[in-house]
Amino acid sequence: MRNTNIVKARFPIANRLWIPFIIILCLILAVFLLPEVLGHRLHDQPPIILGNFQIRAPVTRQYNYDSGDILLINMKSTPHVGDIVFYDANVNESFCMTFGYGIYLAKIVGLPGDTVKFYNNSYEIRGKIYPAEKRYFNGSEEIVVPTNLRGVKWGSEIYDNLEGQTLVIPDGEYLVDQWIGRECLQGTIINGSTATANRFTVKRDAIIGVVLFQMGHSNYFQEAQNVVY
Repeated sequence: MRNTNIVKARFPIANRLWIPFIIILCLILAVFLLPEVLGHRLHDQPPIILGNFQIRAPVTRQYNYDSGDILLINMKSTPHVGDIVFYDANVNESFCMTFGYGIYLAKIVGLPGDTVKFYNNSYEIRGKIYPAEKRYFNGSEEIVVPTNLRGVKWGSEIYDNLEGQTLVIPDGEYLVDQWIGRECLQGTIINGSTATANRFTVKRDAIIGVVLFQMGHSNYFQEAQNVVY
């Protein structure tokens, strides 16, 4: 006599194993293919925007991020000390007589209203001293170029020499951990050329967003930039 109480499994075990397999496969494809897909889009089109966030890739190697790294940034976040920010050097007016993309990274070390003490070729803020210098990479080698604190644009003022002075970071600007460029002083001519002033601050309006984390790396993006260090 047939046992009519036996109920067949709706999904045999063999069939149910396909579910985790598909999930793992999708994760593998996301890890290895998504950065390259994003690299194509970031190179050929404007940055990808996701609500209050953007997906961007640096064009130069800075702060342990390499050209082609895919970064998620928060465009609505207020920068804090220690944050790495994307900023537009053209909007920041620190890109005088320079060519290139003008979109760079900077590390925030001081907030508007903070007090900064200036020494010979360094400055102190929040108990830490930062040398006045510019850092960049030549291949895998980090190059450090000493600068000075002469002819500096600070807020709306221009100082011939900041050595020995104590100043407050202007409203709407953030101090960063190195020299970031020069500002053209329109209307001021010295020896037949437009005068320039050193810059160590990033304007709030120039900050595109705060870096949250690295999502991956695109070899395509890195190769397509053809960056010369």
